[in-house]
Amino acid sequence: MGGWQANGIFLGQSGLPFTVTTSGTATNTGASASRANVVPGVPQYPAKKTVGLWFNPAAFSVPTPYNWGNSGRNILRGPDEINIDASAEKKVPITERVNVRFRFEMFNMFNHPQFQIPASVIAQGGVGAITATSNTARQLQGMLRLTF
Repeated sequence: MGGWQANGIFLGQSGLPFTVTTSGTATNTGASASRANVVPGVPQYPAKKTVGLWFNPAAFSVPTPYNWGNSGRNILRGPDEINIDASAEKKVPITERVNVRFRFEMFNMFNHPQFQIPASVIAQGGVGAITATSNTARQLQGMLRLTF
């Protein structure tokens, strides 16, 4: 039963920052988007963040025409990223010079989705909702190698 080797890679990082914007330009400068206004007294995050509502869209509004929005750049953070990859390997000697090596690998071992930042353009549908992931589903692969 001996001769096994186990390996693992853990990745954990905080969510990426993002900016809440408006569609078009309220300042008539030709820019494709402007920052939104922060509504005072309204919390920017809901009591419990979900995929359907990551931040509170009611905390932001479209600026009045020809005015810059007062929200800062990258004031909100997207979801954290956590991923675990693992492998196990066993070397079995057959003779002095010949051996067999078996290896099994798991990528995204717990099949955990890595969510992207939510839709953050005020005055468009789905604001505050996360609609995409940035990784693939769990992948398993095995290897059998004869060395002589």
